[in-house]
Amino acid sequence: MIQAGRVLKKAEIEATNYKMAGNQILKNVRNANSAARARAAANGVQLGSGSIEAVQRENTAAGLRDVAVSDLNALAAKVFGFEDASAMIESSQIQNIMNRYAAATNSQQMEMAGSAGIKQAGLLSNAKLFDAGVSFAKTFKA
Repeated sequence: MIQAGRVLKKAEIEATNYKMAGNQILKNVRNANSAARARAAANGVQLGSGSIEAVQRENTAAGLRDVAVSDLNALAAKVFGFEDASAMIESSQIQNIMNRYAAATNSQQMEMAGSAGIKQAGLLSNAKLFDAGVSFAKTFKA
């Protein structure tokens, strides 16, 4: 169970890292677009049209695709982490059931062995008692 918790925590950290990467991508897109606008303005290009608009549009589109991939990776990290942890928990539950069944079976076998031992000890003690009686009878008969 502890290991499953660790797997969940690892998946959560990995998902957070992907979200942080997505935020960094957006920051980079904002910086790239700002730099492109600044260069265009410095060169006298009208900011809302022409090549500068196309550059910004493509930067933004590429950045949003990268963010989408990063979000998908974050979701996958959470889902796969949860599945791994669930599998670990289920496996340990199944193992516990099997262990309980094995313990019950072993207990029944030990009870049967003890019962057989008691019966055998009773037979042996009866035989010893009979042997002692025969020896006693021989002693007084002679």
